[in-house]
Amino acid sequence: MGCDADKWNGQPEPTLLDHREQVIDPMTAYQITSMMEGVVQRGTATVVREVGKPIAGKTGTTNEEKDVWFIGFSPDIVCGVYLGFDKPRHIGRLVEVPRADGHRQIDKR
Repeated sequence: MGCDADKWNGQPEPTLLDHREQVIDPMTAYQITSMMEGVVQRGTATVVREVGKPIAGKTGTTNEEKDVWFIGFSPDIVCGVYLGFDKPRHIGRLVEVPRADGHRQIDKR
């Protein structure tokens, strides 16, 4: 299968048929996505707002802040970012640490 048209001449876009099984209730998917958008809009991943696209995601860290990660998605892409060392050690001043009062501080350890 493929596109055999030499160029676009105003013809209708192709219809993609999706016969995959639905694995989650649409309302549940909406609620989870909304919560994950909150991580980017007002939570621990607000720096991602600078991308300028609707993004949802989740941040995390291991015990003793030796690794951090962000997994996020938009309507057209999924991305995962991991930051850590081969030999585990405290990340130190490489990351911003969210505080309980909502402000951020640069960890200078």
